[in-house]
Amino acid sequence: MKRILDENGRELTEQEQRSQMDAFASDQASQAKQHKTGEHDDAQARQMLEMLPQAFVWTKGESQNGRTILRFTPNPQFHAPSRQARVFAAMQGEMTVDDTQHRIARLKGRMIRDVTFGGGLLGYLKAGGSFDVERHELKPGIWQITETHVHIAGRALLFKTISEQEDETKSNFQQLTDDLSFADAEQLLLKQPA
Repeated sequence: MKRILDENGRELTEQEQRSQMDAFASDQASQAKQHKTGEHDDAQARQMLEMLPQAFVWTKGESQNGRTILRFTPNPQFHAPSRQARVFAAMQGEMTVDDTQHRIARLKGRMIRDVTFGGGLLGYLKAGGSFDVERHELKPGIWQITETHVHIAGRALLFKTISEQEDETKSNFQQLTDDLSFADAEQLLLKQPA
């Protein structure tokens, strides 16, 4: 269950927020889809993490407050096995790592070149697109993505514009009982300050 405060730059009223949560609570197909999407996203993230050592050339940056910055640029010897990997391998940026737990605290990058598919006929993504993902330790050993910022642009199949402009912030994490109902979860979320 989540509470969406604004969408497409427009602040949602409490009634609109409540309606979205009610619709989700009563729609098992939406719940199953969200679960499946989460599993798919987790699997893709694992695949991308496994490519990090081969896809990039790494240099160690500064260390401060128990964290180390690692900078990355594309490895010219890397041969991307998928479209997503081709986009990933066109990025440069930096990763901030928690020195004690060896966990990624932040990963941000920018596309430094256009990526084309089918010579550009099937699509392309423009250089300059960026991403920034931040994670925080919620309690000892439990890390969660708290901010996601993705900004990319391009075209698919000649004329369809691709524009992903996502800014998501998650906050006020609380551990709740396993038997909490959707109705109770909704009430707790609505009590939280916007």
